[in-house]
Amino acid sequence: MRSTFPSCLLPWACCLVLLLAGGCGYTAKELFPQDVRTVAVPIFDNRTFYQGVEFDLTEALKKQLELRTPYKVTSVSTADTELRGTITRIDQDQLSRRRPGGLPQEMQVSISVDFEWKDLRENETLRDRRGFVAVGRYVPTDPL
Repeated sequence: MRSTFPSCLLPWACCLVLLLAGGCGYTAKELFPQDVRTVAVPIFDNRTFYQGVEFDLTEALKKQLELRTPYKVTSVSTADTELRGTITRIDQDQLSRRRPGGLPQEMQVSISVDFEWKDLRENETLRDRRGFVAVGRYVPTDPL
């Protein structure tokens, strides 16, 4: 049984993870390390009750890595780096209701993730973050 987690928010959450992994703030350095060409992204661990969200999040993250970075996603055996993570918490809150019937009109979801980006060639951690939270809003579809 799959959860009712809105998969349309996963790419947005991944973008935030990528922004953090790539760096933040003002700097004269390159945004992406130039010596890294490939990254492996194993399926994230999931410590929540939302079944299957780890597959959706991992797939969305892979797509965003290829779309928004110079890196190619490959297997662990051929990758320069590896991005591992654990989904630690997912919260959904109802922000507003429809007048007739009280069905949710707008929802907010927050995803908490622990992740580590590791250079497999040097066995060195490039980025390590615990408790990273991404928040997004969505409008649920009408039930039939």
